[in-house]
Amino acid sequence: MRFYQNQLIYSSSDFIQFMKCRYASQQAYQQVHTLHMQGLTAASQPVSIGDTTALLQQRGLQHEAAYLQKLKQQYTSVVEIEHRDLATAAELTSQAMQAGAEIIYQATFLNGQRAGHADFLRRVVQPSRLGDWSYEVIDTKLAGQVRVDFLLQLAFYSDLLAQEQGVLPQQLHVVLGQQQQASVALHRVWAYYQLHQAEFLRQIGQLANQDLYPVPCAACQYCSLQSSCEQRWQADQHLNRLAGISQAQIGKLHAAGIGSIPDLAHWSANQPVRGIASESLARLVHQAQLQHKAQQTGRAYVEVLPIERASRGFGLLPKPSPQDLYFDMEGDPLTAGGLEYLFGLLLPPYDRGGFKAFWALKKTDEKTTFERFIDRVIEHCRQYPDAHIYHYAPYEPTALKRLMTQYATREAEVDWLLRQQKLVDLYAVVRHAIRVSEPRYSIKNLEQFYMPKREGEVTDAGASIVYFAKWLDSADPEGEGARFLRDIEAYNFDDCVSTQLLHQWLLSLKPVDLAFRAATPVDNAAESVEILTEVEQTLQRYAEKLQVAELDLSQPLAESERLNYLIYLLLDFYRRCEKPMWWQHFERLQSDVETLLDDNECLAQLQFVEQLDTPKGKKNALLKYQYAEQDSKLSAGQSVQVLGVADAKNPEKLQSLTIESIDQANGNVVLSCNKNISLPAEIPALLPKPKSFSGQLNPCLFTFADRWLAGTAQHSAVAAFLRRDLPNFRSSAQDEPYAPNPLINLNQPALPQIMDLAARLDHSYLFIQGPPGTGKSYTGSHVILHLLRQGHRVGVMANSHHAIHNLLDAVVQRATAQQYPLRGCKKMTKNDPETEYQHPSFENISNSQDVSNSTARLLAGTVYFFAHPLFADAEQALDYLVIDEAGQVSLANVIAAGQFCKNIILLGDQMQLAQPIQGTHPAESGLSALEYLLQGQATIPPQHGIFLDQTFRVHSAISSVLSTHIYDGRLRSAAEADQRQLVLNAAGQQFLPYGLLSWSVKHTGYSQRCEPEAQVIADLLTMLCQQSVQEANGEVRRLTLDDVVILSPYNLQVNCLIEYLPAGARVGTVDKFQGQEAAVVIVSMATSNPDLLPRDISFAYSLNRLNVAVSRAQCLAVIVHTDAMRLAYAHQLEDVERISFFAALTPIESA
Repeated sequence: MRFYQNQLIYSSSDFIQFMKCRYASQQAYQQVHTLHMQGLTAASQPVSIGDTTALLQQRGLQHEAAYLQKLKQQYTSVVEIEHRDLATAAELTSQAMQAGAEIIYQATFLNGQRAGHADFLRRVVQPSRLGDWSYEVIDTKLAGQVRVDFLLQLAFYSDLLAQEQGVLPQQLHVVLGQQQQASVALHRVWAYYQLHQAEFLRQIGQLANQDLYPVPCAACQYCSLQSSCEQRWQADQHLNRLAGISQAQIGKLHAAGIGSIPDLAHWSANQPVRGIASESLARLVHQAQLQHKAQQTGRAYVEVLPIERASRGFGLLPKPSPQDLYFDMEGDPLTAGGLEYLFGLLLPPYDRGGFKAFWALKKTDEKTTFERFIDRVIEHCRQYPDAHIYHYAPYEPTALKRLMTQYATREAEVDWLLRQQKLVDLYAVVRHAIRVSEPRYSIKNLEQFYMPKREGEVTDAGASIVYFAKWLDSADPEGEGARFLRDIEAYNFDDCVSTQLLHQWLLSLKPVDLAFRAATPVDNAAESVEILTEVEQTLQRYAEKLQVAELDLSQPLAESERLNYLIYLLLDFYRRCEKPMWWQHFERLQSDVETLLDDNECLAQLQFVEQLDTPKGKKNALLKYQYAEQDSKLSAGQSVQVLGVADAKNPEKLQSLTIESIDQANGNVVLSCNKNISLPAEIPALLPKPKSFSGQLNPCLFTFADRWLAGTAQHSAVAAFLRRDLPNFRSSAQDEPYAPNPLINLNQPALPQIMDLAARLDHSYLFIQGPPGTGKSYTGSHVILHLLRQGHRVGVMANSHHAIHNLLDAVVQRATAQQYPLRGCKKMTKNDPETEYQHPSFENISNSQDVSNSTARLLAGTVYFFAHPLFADAEQALDYLVIDEAGQVSLANVIAAGQFCKNIILLGDQMQLAQPIQGTHPAESGLSALEYLLQGQATIPPQHGIFLDQTFRVHSAISSVLSTHIYDGRLRSAAEADQRQLVLNAAGQQFLPYGLLSWSVKHTGYSQRCEPEAQVIADLLTMLCQQSVQEANGEVRRLTLDDVVILSPYNLQVNCLIEYLPAGARVGTVDKFQGQEAAVVIVSMATSNPDLLPRDISFAYSLNRLNVAVSRAQCLAVIVHTDAMRLAYAHQLEDVERISFFAALTPIESA
């Protein structure tokens, strides 16, 4: 930001700064104006920057210069724009573009109040007003991956470039830290850029008159204002200086009139604050009291907290051993992909002689260094079974889990360390055992209580990154430069010593009458460290058989290598899925109620209400409990465990019981349990019961691997799918190939062609992609009935019984209409009537083996049914397996269920609800069937599958937005869909009769439950019920409650809406209404701003969920949200595309 020729000029940096921190933009704006009034410029004023920022600038210039030299070697026409005057540089750039230079370095643009300096322009073959060529922007960045602010900067330059050449560039290019180039299509960020650019230009001139206060953000660490902002926060005793407080909690406290730490210190913990649980509020008030006291007296305080549960705080400490280990890691985020470059391990006698440093000085060393470190720890545990490994904060175990998954090595060892609770996080102990008067609970803040002040060149993690970079840049890294590594190692050693001394200090504070954490038994052979690698040894044998052990994964793989590696990774898919479940379970056992209240897979803070009468025919007792306000996924019929209550028969386990019913609107849950079980009046939390699902499915993957190695699986439908072959069809004429391209003629009716193609499949697969309202189930049911008529044995599979039943309903409807004598067999879950398919033409079995006694040719069930070994028998093998909702089905499930099927038909749409999956999976092994097949494409290519391109439900005013943002422009509405529209009277004139509308509502401090939005929607529903709707046949009728669906991402908001809306209103989450439709859909985002999102941005802004939500609407969809949600800052490219969806909405004010 600067004045040029008496006009204020904005740059891309000003734009990015405005998006990240408006306070910083305001300060810059005011400084530039002040200097201008004094006849000075910002460039004449020295700016103080830290070592880290200076290092980044220096390395950035080196990186840019290196790339310039590379371009000079590749191109003959490289023009450098060196003139300092802005207008002159812009004119020289224009001349170079008109002359057709291949590369333009430091290209300069000046257009109105906007100016930009692009690192490079590269000439491309795309006509423009320059001639047969145009230009695209290239920028150099040190980072290892593309960041959103890079793309926005490039979009800014591309916007200015388009003004010069008359056409928008197609691609944005970033040259990353290792000189690798990443390219992103401009259209992926353009709508998001335009949305924020318009807001920037609208607001920037008004900043001087706004009363802004600095808010901590991700940009603080590199901001020149950081020191002054921290001084202001300290002087104001701002709530962001309070240890352990979140931005969401600050917003809620501000709404209650609590603006500072002294305010909170004088607040009664018994006086509630809306949206903050009582336990959380009590902790915050206590913390504020300690910090306020320290501020007044100038002393530091520590208090030991009361013991509320033996498994918390000091109760997490195992019995100390003289052979305990202490562990700390150092990482470099500036290395491409990140680098864990130092694993520090402190062993007895806990001095420099007992310190072991495991270095990974380059990315290629990281895997072997990780292995050496884990092997050393395991060796120590073998020798000293009572030893534990202590660390501070979750970074270390998180990094170990990431590395074991990323490199597919030492997984069994790390898993054993986690299961046996060998890794002890002292931060978890500190947070629930003591309270200190510090503004943070970092180990550096705690050291004043147990060790003298540190000395040395490197004193924090940021400095270690700087010193590692200095070593990388040193001319003599093994000589003079080695001192940088010595300083880092000394810092890491100090961290390990600090962890050891912290442990001893905590032991001195621990109440003597409190027992140590019970030892985890290791006598079970499956858990023994001595045979720890049994699973990994099995996988290693297959790695050798599949010849993947020595693959160089840093290089592109040959197709045969890719397939072998994929099959190898899939062998461990189900175990990887289970690991997070167990890790989460162990973490929950150590969590406090405050944490569990925010865990939507649990139910916390329950209070006994009454025992209900047991219905006739039931044996269990029914106990009703009231629970605190929270969002929970727990549902009726789910098995749960009671935190803090031991199993009556096995005290080492938690007591299990079943949820009989749950009333989320009123916060009540009814628990079903044996009458002999005694439950407490207050239950801390109900936890989801861990369950293993790999036992039945995992052997199927090994069977497929064996068949693949033997050469007997290569001609199967699954193999064709894994190879991503084009579908293979039988010809009606002998020896005549049948390979239509595209698969169907769009000028002819699609259904007969699809039925014919399905019947012609020859040991292959066919994908039918069905966007919302395109008749996927209608098409699928016709195909199934056509195959049955030809005498084929057909299976129907999906992840859920509900999805299976929906498709079977369509099949039954077709069979009835065609008077076909349907006979089906459905695999249900024993003692679960909801999994039974109730129709006279179907028999239901609970034992898979019973299918061998059935004469039905239509079989239906989940993957567990079709993975049964009996389907390997030629007499039981399926001719076709139809997989519905294939976008939610894992690649592993396709193999497990389909490896013995002759042909596979995939029905679904990966752009709707995605597969529910846990765990981190290398390469392509964690993809859904459709994600794998489409490789990032939104729609199936016409020669590779069938795209149902016509929606019969959604008006074109809605489908056109979905088509543009989600379906590559291929989705259109049928003529009958456009006949439906609202007929509005005077009360509804602010709306349109059809379309996708945005309704902005003002509110602050709301997260998952928002009364202001509920009231607005209640008023909107009242108004809508006074309107009429015109049906596709021209009939006009009054809208009713049944014609409106109200959705929200959160159960809490659904409950809130139920309170505000009339009885009979159709309200629920998106998942509940998939497959349904209504004339009008209203979506309540509920959250006031992105900082208050209960989960990451990908959930609330999920394009898949928004797609499902708005496509329920036949005529009109309205998304209710705040401006802050519409203008959310994205941190990932995927988030940019999600938020861009809001740019396509029509604001109600202009409707």
